[in-house]
Amino acid sequence: MTGGNAKWLAIGNTAIPDSEFANICIPERKSRYGEWFVIPITAHESPNVLAGEDVIPGIIHHGWVDEKIKQWGENDPFFQIFVEAKFVESEQMVVIPQRIQDSAWSFGGDESNEIEIGLDVARRGTDSTVWIARTGSRGLLCRRVSGQDTMTIVGQTRELRRELEKRFDGKDGRPKKTVVLIKVDDIGVGGGVVDRLAELDEPVLPVNNAEAAADPERFANVRAEMAFAMREDMHGGLCGLQDMEFETQQDADDLEVDIRVQKYKILSSGRILLWDKDQIRKELDRSPDFWDALVMAFEYPQGGAPSMSVITMTADGKVSTRPATEEELAGDPDAGPDADETLEEAVGSHGALDSFMAGDDDVD
Repeated sequence: MTGGNAKWLAIGNTAIPDSEFANICIPERKSRYGEWFVIPITAHESPNVLAGEDVIPGIIHHGWVDEKIKQWGENDPFFQIFVEAKFVESEQMVVIPQRIQDSAWSFGGDESNEIEIGLDVARRGTDSTVWIARTGSRGLLCRRVSGQDTMTIVGQTRELRRELEKRFDGKDGRPKKTVVLIKVDDIGVGGGVVDRLAELDEPVLPVNNAEAAADPERFANVRAEMAFAMREDMHGGLCGLQDMEFETQQDADDLEVDIRVQKYKILSSGRILLWDKDQIRKELDRSPDFWDALVMAFEYPQGGAPSMSVITMTADGKVSTRPATEEELAGDPDAGPDADETLEEAVGSHGALDSFMAGDDDVD
């Protein structure tokens, strides 16, 4: 590349703002490779979009842009990146846009006859252990404690299950509700809580956020996949927080802040990765425990809801799970067949997440 007429052609997308390609394309920045003539090409300029019909196979279809306007909104970072071909600063890459947050806080949600609980166990002195319970699309309640050991957390979790099932026992004419899942962050101290709840025959489901996603081409891990499933539930009217019970206004405020500060980045592979908790801790001066509990209450690892299962621990310490029987779902803990399915098999049977970027083609 030393000849007088040598030319370079750099082609890429605008997904990574902290890159040399971004330095080339953004006028305010300087590239170590000198000056470039930049030609942005938006999705609006795709031949199929311009023609109003699919004339060239293999690229975005003619209605793709209109679909993304409805799905994302024109101010969303995804729209700016994949439709408008613009770079978006890292600070603006929020998981839940404000308009979607607002819709969740103004929506009460619909109830079902099942209750699920998300439990994030505190790891450090300034962190909180948080429970969030929901039924159907309605957030029920939020509880927070600090400074408790794992066995105390186990006892408080069991007491919360009993409290909820007593409140919704059907005696007041309302439909009876049963706690069918308690989803717990299994990494670190949460593992001890999972093991003890399993020993006590509680319907516990461990969540390992570092595991591979059900859609590994889109998401870097389970944590990112569940976060964007939460985004879609809020956007699609499947998460209502309007009537959730909080013990203090501070707890409500902390959940609202936790939702607002969740950010992500797009890796060079094109996969989505959330900011790690240390980055968020710098903003909040604490861990986003409320967000973690909320996501576990509404979402599932591996991208889909499992069939209702009972997870138990045998005398030799082996954790296993099996489908729940009708009697167990009705509240009889002594009913049901022997466990014959491993936890890994149960988790592996979950359905795949319907991608938030659903469409016929990707945008390059």
